[in-house]
Amino acid sequence: ISAFSATIYAFFMASYYASVVDSQSELIKEIARHEKTLEELTEAKEEMEQANAALVIAKNLAEARNRELEATRASLEYNALHDALTGLPNRRYLDNVMAQYAESCRRDGSGVALLHVDLDRFKQINDTLGHTAGDEMLIHVAKLIKTVVGEDDFIARVGGDEFVIVSHVLE
Repeated sequence: ISAFSATIYAFFMASYYASVVDSQSELIKEIARHEKTLEELTEAKEEMEQANAALVIAKNLAEARNRELEATRASLEYNALHDALTGLPNRRYLDNVMAQYAESCRRDGSGVALLHVDLDRFKQINDTLGHTAGDEMLIHVAKLIKTVVGEDDFIARVGGDEFVIVSHVLE
């Protein structure tokens, strides 16, 4: 082969290998970019997992707080509708029940029997034996009334020494 042909051959081979080297160099750069992207995605995944864990904790705390608030609401509602001493429904609860009975009576023609119990000389018990004895007397009376009324009857303590018994009467 002539020197010219050898030079041209060498030039083409150098060009070819240069393009192969350039391609490999570009490929190495592309791999490096992919590795960088993979690292960034891995970091992002770890950050998301940490954020998800924080969200789960926050959700659990919020649910616990909601349960606590619901229990508090129920307790407040119970306390608002019941006498603290006897545990019987109070006048406010009685008002609600009477409204329900009134609607029921209008609807089905039934009736309501109402008994108002006022303890005679209760003030004397408080004055002579003290408020603790008076409280014990009220608790005892509430228990007695509960034992003698029907299962479906409603009992309320509406005042210091006053109780109301309501019975739904079907015609």
